[in-house]
Amino acid sequence: MIAVIISLVEKSGYRSFLNELYIEHHNKMLNYAEHILHDEKLAEDAVNEAFMGIIKNVEKIISMDVKKISPYIVISVRNACYNIAKKQKRLANCELLTDRIDEGFFEKSVDEKLTTVDFGYVRKAIKALNGQCRNVVLLRYYEGYSYKEIAAAMDISVGQVGVLLNRAKVRLKEAILAEREIYEEKI
Repeated sequence: MIAVIISLVEKSGYRSFLNELYIEHHNKMLNYAEHILHDEKLAEDAVNEAFMGIIKNVEKIISMDVKKISPYIVISVRNACYNIAKKQKRLANCELLTDRIDEGFFEKSVDEKLTTVDFGYVRKAIKALNGQCRNVVLLRYYEGYSYKEIAAAMDISVGQVGVLLNRAKVRLKEAILAEREIYEEKI
């Protein structure tokens, strides 16, 4: 379906750019969406929705630094998955991006106790972060981007990436420890 829509794009330069982008990223986008939604058809819908957004914003994307395109695509797919999950009223049953966090998520220098916490607390705390902090955390720890790559992708300074990560870590630690206290009081 997307290939047909791409063929309808008027400017040949945009058309070839979108074809290359589609060929290079489609399988990654689909795998990522399937992992989040656990449904092949919904994942295909999410990829189509994300790619439609890419087509609509092709002028902006084509002028982006090459390093920013992949994170843009990741965030587009994630957002499309969230939208579809909400539409399907499956958000509660859907393993969202933040559900994939494992014990390697935190840097040990932050607080080693955090690596032993129930990761349900971590998911909840990450979901509660503001958009910019959440995106920096996910790009750094889920996607494995360097500070420099995150800065380029988000159009912020490397120093700001560090500041956002530190703020996020502090907020995550506070939220997780608060959840742990509430849980321990119940026992």
